[in-house]
Amino acid sequence: MGGVYRFGYNKFSGVLPSGMPYIFEFAIAEVEGQGEVFTGVNFSPTFDDPLQDERFRAHHRNQTVEAVGVDGFLEDCFAHPI
Repeated sequence: MGGVYRFGYNKFSGVLPSGMPYIFEFAIAEVEGQGEVFTGVNFSPTFDDPLQDERFRAHHRNQTVEAVGVDGFLEDCFAHPI
């Protein structure tokens, strides 16, 4: 895949109002050349975006990004290797 220029990781955990606990882990890397998007659930790779119907919203430095699915979110953040 080539050299990795930057790598970021974040983990979010909590408890839903229903009492169910959750953990989300995200990692992203900027690589040399064309990269790819890989997704997984519970240590298993997925064939498509496992969150393709979920809406995401992020605020950063007075900007808001809203998108549907991981692929849509990465595209709107200019981080998708299309």
